[in-house]
Amino acid sequence: MRAELVAAGRETSARGVLALALAARVDRGRMETGSSFASLARATRETLADALRDVEPEGDELDDLKERRDGKRGRARGTA
Repeated sequence: MRAELVAAGRETSARGVLALALAARVDRGRMETGSSFASLARATRETLADALRDVEPEGDELDDLKERRDGKRGRARGTA
């Protein structure tokens, strides 16, 4: 979870910090009842999703190659 937040640049955002705090509590859940553990897990999942909302996924190498190829094709046609 921390890696996802770091990759998205959201680990220090309010929701990112809250997601990490909830995850830590889930990890320490030795004294939680079953229902409270389930609630914490659900809250963690929802908070993480909220923290990562609107993050643009990084393109992979194939996407980069396609963009460069398309750019070269456009220049060859005189459209870029």
